[in-house]
Amino acid sequence: AAANLAFDAVLMDVQMPVMDGHEATRRIRALDRCAGLPILAMTASAMVQDVNRCLEAGMNDHVAKPIDVAGFFAKLLQWVKSPPGPADKDQPPPEPARTPTVLPVLPDRLPGLDITHALERFEGDTELYLRLARRVAAEFAGLAPHLRHLLDRDGVDEALGLAHKLKGAAGNISALEVADTAAALERALRTGAGVVRPRLLERLGEELERMCLAVGQLPDLPPDTGASLVEAVGSTANVLQLAREFETLLVGRDMGSDTLFAQLKQGLWGRSDLQDILHRLEADVEHLDHASALPTLAELILKLEQGT
Repeated sequence: AAANLAFDAVLMDVQMPVMDGHEATRRIRALDRCAGLPILAMTASAMVQDVNRCLEAGMNDHVAKPIDVAGFFAKLLQWVKSPPGPADKDQPPPEPARTPTVLPVLPDRLPGLDITHALERFEGDTELYLRLARRVAAEFAGLAPHLRHLLDRDGVDEALGLAHKLKGAAGNISALEVADTAAALERALRTGAGVVRPRLLERLGEELERMCLAVGQLPDLPPDTGASLVEAVGSTANVLQLAREFETLLVGRDMGSDTLFAQLKQGLWGRSDLQDILHRLEADVEHLDHASALPTLAELILKLEQGT
């Protein structure tokens, strides 16, 4: 069905499950009408050979993760030439007014966290940074022993996926030492057929512990921050409009609209056929994984458009 739709560009997640971005690009290029469609690779692997593989597969350019907002839009402006389509007439209900919250002032840096660097990427959104940092710490705190357990039992593929996921998540919150060590682990797993020096896992465990201690020193959010402002949105048309508006926010790297995403989830309540897509989208949003969130959201929009 998607082959019959018009797109201005494709943001291609290189390391998708089942079919990776290289194969997906080759299949898109095999469609006559998509020969000139701009395809931009989105991946945390920015090594020259990885970029070259993307270009050889038929992609036009490369956007590295964590995403630099200005650089991302510069790439879009370089490749997307078509004018925007007409605005939809149906508008979602206005968001309820939100009382401004006084947020805590963060230090420039803590051991294991370059907070100033992170907030530049988050465009100063302290609330979003604090919530994401805590999620990352909670999810990956015990990863090093788990990786050791996997590698002792030949679970190389799962370990590789976890190292890649940690690299992106740590990079997003500017836990740079963790991100670098996770990248080194990922390279070792790819090139060494699962043979990883014990010291690399030890170092990862030490840096994860330092990162988690630093996250624990971050100030708490005020208790009313992020309070639920959800109202039912009703019809499928309204839910579809919310999904399209949320897509615009994702392209702009604005994942901080909790109200809009909460409305979207509320509108999909009871849609058992869409819960798997919604759960994947929620996980991507929580980890600021734009490259995965955009195609997942596009899948949701297509399902809504088909009325399934």
